[in-house]
Amino acid sequence: MTRVAIASPLVAVVCCTPIIAEALAAALDGFAEVKSFPGCRGLTAALLGSMQPDAVIVESDEDAAAAAAYTRGSKTPVVHISLADQRLRIWRQGSWTDQEAHETSPEAVRNAVLSSLYAREVAR
Repeated sequence: MTRVAIASPLVAVVCCTPIIAEALAAALDGFAEVKSFPGCRGLTAALLGSMQPDAVIVESDEDAAAAAAYTRGSKTPVVHISLADQRLRIWRQGSWTDQEAHETSPEAVRNAVLSSLYAREVAR
């Protein structure tokens, strides 16, 4: 039996707070290839355009809007960690959906990303 290597999904993490990016990279270790970038600089759309990730995680409202605009028309999910509201929002196929549980732990974010990636693959 021949095994086929499957590439890990590429997840872009755009965060204003470096420790959040580090925690997310640790939570996604073994599940995805994570590339982190500083947020809150107005460069999100350009970064995403150059790397074309499979999923995006953002922390700020500004980066969430830029990531949603970039992924509009594609099946690339965006997970927005709203620290002020202690909630996760997911951008899929043109609209935001709030997660039921009000949890923003790295593991909750990881689960939201993985379920979004799985849903995208099933929809293909």
